[in-house]
Amino acid sequence: MIKYVMKLVAITLLFLLISENVNSALDVNCREVSQFITSNERMYDLQYQVDNFNLLNNCKKINNPILLELLGKYYILGIGTANNAELGTEFIIQSAYLGNSNAKKLFVLLHFDWEYKYKNSLYTEWSKELIENKDSDIIAISILDKFNIGSIDYESANKELGELDAKAPYVNFALGAINIEEGKLKEAIPYIKKAAKLGVIEANYMYGMYLRTIKSDIDEANYYLKRAASNGHDEALLIVGKDLFSDKGTNKNNIETAKSYLKSSVENGNFHAANVLAKIYIYQNGYANNLEAEKYLLIAARAGLRASKYNLALLYKDNYHENIEPRVSLSKAIYWASQAKVNGYEKANDLILWLENRLLTLPKDTH
Repeated sequence: MIKYVMKLVAITLLFLLISENVNSALDVNCREVSQFITSNERMYDLQYQVDNFNLLNNCKKINNPILLELLGKYYILGIGTANNAELGTEFIIQSAYLGNSNAKKLFVLLHFDWEYKYKNSLYTEWSKELIENKDSDIIAISILDKFNIGSIDYESANKELGELDAKAPYVNFALGAINIEEGKLKEAIPYIKKAAKLGVIEANYMYGMYLRTIKSDIDEANYYLKRAASNGHDEALLIVGKDLFSDKGTNKNNIETAKSYLKSSVENGNFHAANVLAKIYIYQNGYANNLEAEKYLLIAARAGLRASKYNLALLYKDNYHENIEPRVSLSKAIYWASQAKVNGYEKANDLILWLENRLLTLPKDTH
């Protein structure tokens, strides 16, 4: 479970404090942005996030450091838009240079373990500055870093973290993480839960999965998983999207909402989400002439998911329409069924035989 610890690139605070002095300098639409991001009622509404991102993007020209920081966060985490780490980082740096000290902290947190071109002198400089200023969160992740690479043991890390601000989100996260690594789940969970409540995205995912898989508290688990999903956590996006699709009979709106979550997960690089998304399009429209299903199956199949290769073969098997020649479609189907077979998908054997026989029986004048 320690692998989730190293995903701090996906960690940031959920709530930002925006002062009245900042608001007074903005135009009407940009003031609405600050109202949007502090609206708890819509915090986890995906359409709200898209609207919010669009307003933030329109406001970037006024060079307000608080809004630039938030825009950078949205780009990096893929909230309301496709994730773009490089552009998001540029906005956060710009915010920091405009005097926003919190942007420096966000930069360090987001780049904690990134092999990224900006993890250079700025990362080192701002980390050192924040540690010198006794920032408990940054000190906590530096301790966690040392623990992960083995330069300090559990007892030393636990002692050093215990001397920091117990209310700091990442102090709690780090305490939870080192206890998980030591196999002390009972001791870890209270820290992970507190970190989740304080806004650490990875902690929301971890605590949600604990509730889901160990405590079987699905309703409570969904609350935390949705918090993580709505802040760009790709695995949480996948789980929430799959659950909504599974409940499609209960609420007709669930399918469209599921597609929104899964598309966000795909944009963050999760090819398993692409496979589920393709299944939804097939469920809605069948295999024949289903371009959306083809798009997402290709993403998952090219990433190596054998079930997607098989489903792609089924799609091309049925994909007879005026824009695709039957021989071309059947040849594609044979290719992907063969790829699934190579990956050990036994169901592909019978499909390959059928496809090859079908190809042989096509009229000679069929192109």
